[in-house]
Amino acid sequence: MSSQFSRFFIVVFFSFFGAGFFPFAQGTFTSLIICFIYFFVPLEIPIELVLLFVLISVSFIFVPKVNQIWNQKDPSYVVIDEVIGMMITFLFLPKTILTLILGFVLFRFFDVLKIPPVNFFDKMQSPYGIILDDIIAGIMANILLRILIYMIY
Repeated sequence: MSSQFSRFFIVVFFSFFGAGFFPFAQGTFTSLIICFIYFFVPLEIPIELVLLFVLISVSFIFVPKVNQIWNQKDPSYVVIDEVIGMMITFLFLPKTILTLILGFVLFRFFDVLKIPPVNFFDKMQSPYGIILDDIIAGIMANILLRILIYMIY
């Protein structure tokens, strides 16, 4: 892969096709985009799993290059971690308005406040922490969302 193409791919992929360049609240903006995609694009579970696996794998392969391009530990332009975290939040859950709203709020809560164990991965001295903290936030949001849905219904 040529250096110029590699840089272009990394910028497009990690900014989720430019969503990371939104002028403010890039993570929240991208999370909202994923909510709409989740709710309006009918994907079967196996396709969601394959897509999630591919996004995580590609992220782990190329995340070390992110620091070289943006020269920051966790640049705000990088929002593929929000995409992955939101996908994990909604994984194996019913597509309802309640799931959508609660999932968004819970994921953003865990992602922004960085409560343990999310903060452990956020503070890692490794580029992989960029992705891992959102994976953990997504898992925590998914578990709590399951509990809330069970209690409501």
